[in-house]
Amino acid sequence: MRADSPVLVVPEVNGDRLEDEDCGWVTSPMAAATGLSLVLDALRSVSVPTRVGGTAFLTASHEGRRGVVEVAGQTINLLNQGEVPKEVFHNRLAFNLIPGVGAIGGAGEPSAFESTVGEQLQLILDEEEMEVHLTGVYVPIFAGFACSVEVEFEGEVSLSDLQKSLNDYEGIGVLDKPENDLFPMLTDVTAVSYTH
Repeated sequence: MRADSPVLVVPEVNGDRLEDEDCGWVTSPMAAATGLSLVLDALRSVSVPTRVGGTAFLTASHEGRRGVVEVAGQTINLLNQGEVPKEVFHNRLAFNLIPGVGAIGGAGEPSAFESTVGEQLQLILDEEEMEVHLTGVYVPIFAGFACSVEVEFEGEVSLSDLQKSLNDYEGIGVLDKPENDLFPMLTDVTAVSYTH
């Protein structure tokens, strides 16, 4: 790698890259790649992931303050039977889901967002052979980020080993008690204050 090439760093996963002599300038990956890299790094202590597929749910804040303001305005206007502004998002986001985040090259091609997340995960984890197939979907929520993924591994794995690897990884916790209606939800991990 050339010294002037950017190095993607998630400190918990590949922070040792900062010590490399050829480390030029450092950049942070996209939120989706950051969150997934932590989870996949934890899971690979059990077995190496070979394929990741699923959906990345992006909230209005993915487009910054403008996205949050737009979905808030759309919601208010819809509830008051008014016009719905669409400047940030190509389609109405309020009370809607928008598949297709970023420019799409053509039929059957991943969007720019989907390609970038896959490439960034491969670089951060140093797993060039790992396949990543994520679909980006905008959801009508102000802030946060979520993914629903399935992971294939090189070897056999057990659910208990995977849960243990996640619980043992600093910064990750498992919340999975469906019998008590306890699931991971954005409201459990986001605390955002909005001011205009």
